[in-house]
Amino acid sequence: MIFWNPLESILVMYAHIVLTVKNKKYFENRELLFQMSLINSRLHFENLRLIINADISFVIYPRFLCQFLCHGKLFRNVPMTEYYKKISRSINMIFPIKAMIFDADGVLLDSLSVWKELGKRYITDLGYQPVAGMDEILFSMSMEQGAAWLKSRFTLEYSEEKIVMDLKARIRKYYFEEVPAKSGARELLQCLAEQKIPAAVATSSPREHICRALERNGLLSFFDKIYTTSEIGESKHSPKVYFTAAVALGSEPSRTLVVEDSLYALQTAGKAGFLTAGIYDALGEPDQEQLKKDAYIYCRDLTELQNHIFTENGGNQR
Repeated sequence: MIFWNPLESILVMYAHIVLTVKNKKYFENRELLFQMSLINSRLHFENLRLIINADISFVIYPRFLCQFLCHGKLFRNVPMTEYYKKISRSINMIFPIKAMIFDADGVLLDSLSVWKELGKRYITDLGYQPVAGMDEILFSMSMEQGAAWLKSRFTLEYSEEKIVMDLKARIRKYYFEEVPAKSGARELLQCLAEQKIPAAVATSSPREHICRALERNGLLSFFDKIYTTSEIGESKHSPKVYFTAAVALGSEPSRTLVVEDSLYALQTAGKAGFLTAGIYDALGEPDQEQLKKDAYIYCRDLTELQNHIFTENGGNQR
């Protein structure tokens, strides 16, 4: 039996857990602090105290600050992400993932460089000298906006339509022939396949590009479904692409882990009730601190994510 008493709370190794929480709406909004792994678990509120009756097998999701005594170690008022990491190394927790949804660019594929350097490469090949900061200027623009900017800035004789066609051809060639997989992608997907955990891709890029790049890197066969925002009809500012993928995989949001490298997409999935993992990419999200804060799990790469799911948490049990 392990006791902890920072907030009138006692943890018993079998049958009864009591937590005092600041805001009951955390649970009502599906941002679960606890997700029980056992069917026979029972959960209810008494005022602002969460009462859980179940075996000790559970997952703690880091959405609060508390003190926790585990195996003789006291963790006092630790930041949420650090709290999760420390506890996950101290107790054999279960991470109940039923399915996973992956972004492609910056998560599965090391492809962001082509978007970052597209305009510079194009101008250089035409014999012009790139201007300072043009990568950043073009990166936030649509293809059509970028073509207009290039034509105006370098006084190109081509039409904007011709520039767009040239840029799209370069991107297509890169995905078809060059883009590599991210480190650890194959190993993680192999683990999921061995555990019979289905996976899907949710991407903002064209299907043809992503499928060809995944196939060339030997990853396409690991995915049950691939969805694009253009086919769904809504960007990742809407959770529709994630809900569509989860339904196809036969999983509910609370048991589905969405892996993203961009903050806005991760926030969209999180607000919709999905578990979220933030992945670092050197050319990706500039606000890594916020990505780390908003993600249930934050990892430097897919190898670290694999360790979180299958090693540090004692193996994924569905």
